[in-house]
Amino acid sequence: MRIALCDDHREALEELRSLVAEYAAEHPDLPVETAAFSGGWELLEAVGGQGRFDLYLLDIIMPGLSGIELAERLGAMGPRPYVIFLTTSADYTLDAFSVRAQNYLLKPLERKSLFKALDTARSELAGPPDRPVTIFSAQGSAVVVPLTAIVYAESRNHTVSYHMKDGRVIKSRTVREPFARVVGALLESGCFLQPHQSFAVNMNEIFRLSSQSVDLSGGVRVPVARSRLAAVRAAYIAFLSRRGGAYA
Repeated sequence: MRIALCDDHREALEELRSLVAEYAAEHPDLPVETAAFSGGWELLEAVGGQGRFDLYLLDIIMPGLSGIELAERLGAMGPRPYVIFLTTSADYTLDAFSVRAQNYLLKPLERKSLFKALDTARSELAGPPDRPVTIFSAQGSAVVVPLTAIVYAESRNHTVSYHMKDGRVIKSRTVREPFARVVGALLESGCFLQPHQSFAVNMNEIFRLSSQSVDLSGGVRVPVARSRLAAVRAAYIAFLSRRGGAYA
């Protein structure tokens, strides 16, 4: 597991690095690679040049680029990042969860709390067993893909387009059935919701939910129908509760 640590205070950064090293030592079955950064721009440069990390431990209050802003930029660069925020103040809780941080820890860090958060991260990053979905493509073939590989599905002109994490778009054959029935396997999985009559989105890929749109990893924005807003919020909050997260 590649872990990025970011804090502008050198002593806090060293303490964090030491605690993560202790955690790794207690879990010899888990390969852990850490990289420490004293600022957000430095971390972004590393991600751009060396690739993304599996987990980000970010201080919130930093000069130049706050942890919240850093998480937003990381989310715009690709798949939604797994973020644990660290801060001395609980005042930023709502801001932290507006970018769907997976956890939020107060400083000074407690070893037990950090280790519990790392345990949760390890479990969630491993993910549940994937479920295959069959798409009957426009070319007449049956394409089997993992459920988690689909970011969102969109219906247009009697065709459903499945937008995949790897950038592919798989178009279905012409369909005359209601969209909700066509993507029934997605909606019944508990991982997808339907914010609009023409869209179904993977809740694991949601970066931000507002009253008008759902922002997905990679910078995709999907509309939310006003008539569906209450149901969408309820479904998303229930999903986060099952995952141990929170929503503000």
